[in-house]
Amino acid sequence: MFGGGYFNIVNFLYPGFLALTVGISPYWIGIVILVARVWDAITDPLGHISDRTKSKMDKRRIYLVIVTPFVLLSMYLLFFPYAFSTTGLEWLLFYYHI
Repeated sequence: MFGGGYFNIVNFLYPGFLALTVGISPYWIGIVILVARVWDAITDPLGHISDRTKSKMDKRRIYLVIVTPFVLLSMYLLFFPYAFSTTGLEWLLFYYHI
């Protein structure tokens, strides 16, 4: 799940899930994916923190242990089929999926 596996799931399966199951238009799906990539570009340089970590468990393993429950929760919430009506509430779906 960590590394490339998570991004492959989100990039290939998530847009189809949003379009077919949730009912969001492709325009808003593109905006959601764009905002996610911009956020990723902003936070990627923070990786130097893990490069400088000194721990008994190695420099990145401690972060994997801490983050694992949050990754599992986020994957569940990403693919939970919401029952919002798309009439007038499509903007709400967009903000929820950012």
